[in-house]
Amino acid sequence: MDTKKFKANSFPFDSLPLELQLMVFKYLSSKDRINNLSFVSKSWAENLQFFTEDYELHLYDCYLKEETEPYSILMNPTRKYRFLKLGHQFTSENPLLVSRLLSHLGKYVHILDISSTDGFSSLKESNSLLMFPELKKLIVTKMSDLMKFDIFPESLEHIHVNQLSVMEQTKEVDHMKKIKNLRCWTSELIQIKGGLDALVEIASQFGTISTTIFNLDEKLKELLESLQTLDNIYLKLSTNFIDTPVVQINDVIGIELKEAPKSFLKFNELPHLKSIHFRWDINQHPESPCYDNHEVQVCSNVEEIEIKWIRDRTCMGCFRTLIDSLPNLKKLILLDCKFENEHFKYVCFKLPHLKQLEVESNQIDSQILFNDQPQYLLENLRTLHTLNLSESTISNIDKWPFMPNLKKLKLAGASYMPEENLKQFCRNLPNLEFFETGDATESGDYFIENLTQHLPNLKTLRLLYLMDLTQRDFTAITSNCKKLRTLEMSSTSTYLITEYNLFKELSSLRKIVYDERTFYREDFHNMGHYLKRHGMPYDEIGALQSVVDEYSFDDSDENEESDES
Repeated sequence: MDTKKFKANSFPFDSLPLELQLMVFKYLSSKDRINNLSFVSKSWAENLQFFTEDYELHLYDCYLKEETEPYSILMNPTRKYRFLKLGHQFTSENPLLVSRLLSHLGKYVHILDISSTDGFSSLKESNSLLMFPELKKLIVTKMSDLMKFDIFPESLEHIHVNQLSVMEQTKEVDHMKKIKNLRCWTSELIQIKGGLDALVEIASQFGTISTTIFNLDEKLKELLESLQTLDNIYLKLSTNFIDTPVVQINDVIGIELKEAPKSFLKFNELPHLKSIHFRWDINQHPESPCYDNHEVQVCSNVEEIEIKWIRDRTCMGCFRTLIDSLPNLKKLILLDCKFENEHFKYVCFKLPHLKQLEVESNQIDSQILFNDQPQYLLENLRTLHTLNLSESTISNIDKWPFMPNLKKLKLAGASYMPEENLKQFCRNLPNLEFFETGDATESGDYFIENLTQHLPNLKTLRLLYLMDLTQRDFTAITSNCKKLRTLEMSSTSTYLITEYNLFKELSSLRKIVYDERTFYREDFHNMGHYLKRHGMPYDEIGALQSVVDEYSFDDSDENEESDES
């Protein structure tokens, strides 16, 4: 669409449909964009009020003007946001408006994310954080960002740093002592070998560099080097570093290995380790049914483990040893693996307190989920919150156990389900919020209708087999899924009017995904522009075009106005 300019002071904004007002923005000159930006932001700001369950607010592409939207709506005291993220193009010609709005919103904020450059720059004063009296967690890009602030709210307990490197001590550590009640800071720590030259090389690839530098405790360094080279290790830390700028063994709460470890036994020496991720290309290593010669021992404190290399490692002796060494495991993820019936049964038997189980395997016979000895059944995982069996097709789904804690379920598909069986399946999952299936074509036209009717708490629905919605499907989703936020289908065609009506009928809906192409709610507010760009018919497009043409002026008109000013 070509950018046009027109006489904004006489343009009939109020006569335009709400979803077309953002389209008008494309026709404005840069000066008129500032003067009339309230029309651009009105629909976005008003629709904030529909998301009554939201506690997060991200401010970006937002120009503030006093007594106009979005400023006037955001100043409404009915909303109390707990999470605030300041992002791209959050600006105003009047810095006092930014401070006034942040002071109002900041009264209730517990988590503040200023990790973007623009978000960071909107806090101009060294005491800006005092606008957030209940702040508990602050998210920044690098530790040097904290140097901007001299005063921190007493409620602040947690700093999260997105970028961190290990080399030597710097002054940021001493500055953190000004945070009186700091309990810990966390970071995804990338261990880089090779000194500053390596850091510069990384910066050239990613466009950024961390200036926060710490030392490794010699014992920790020795331990990590015994696992593999430092270049291949990622650490997750939880520490305070107030008294010492050295990363200690006790600070490590997570570790990710990009290559096979030299020994599993060394993990016992990390007493506070909570998560382990093994991620490497299995094709680089010789095929073997064993993990580590039947001697896999991890750490009894570990609560999360992810493995992406066990396609050919089916040795039950090794697997039992691994699971037995993880009595407190809450999250188990096995990707690209050969996970068979006996492995699944052992998980059900040994890990009754598991909260998340994700298995990429088509080797599981779904009969064993419901028809084996009691100690090996799926129903033993009573606390399970997330279950991903995205490679497994389930039969006898009517025998699915009652699992009131299950929130998220992924299935490759379900074999033919009579209507009553489907209803029983839904009744056994009363609190399900996320459902994905790769195939339900054998279950008839009633599948979506019954599914949505008996799963009223759905927030994400992924029907990866569905090419398009019938009118019956559309009615079922819009009538029953009042909490739905994401809808995904495998369609390769774009049905823009259907998308428009879905957003119109479901105020909670945030995005629709067609074959990995995402269509967001903000596109709904700009539907006129979206349709015209794709050459689609839309009743209001012609009317809008004629209105714009009527009020358009050419460059000579603009020059005349400039001369007058």
